[in-house]
Amino acid sequence: MTMNEATPVAPTSAAEPEVRVPHRWRNLGLITGGSVIDSGDTSIVPTLFPTLQNVLHVQLSALGI
Repeated sequence: MTMNEATPVAPTSAAEPEVRVPHRWRNLGLITGGSVIDSGDTSIVPTLFPTLQNVLHVQLSALGI
């Protein structure tokens, strides 16, 4: 099969009932929000570290770096 050939798809009948998934949009929002927070913390820590170091008066030698 080449990339130009279409894969046949079985037609769906109009009489087939619609499948309802409860809370689909809420679940999608929670997964998306968790992903954003998970990827966001890796970019904010290096940005805020110098500020936190100055506010807390911590030397790099005290951190073992």
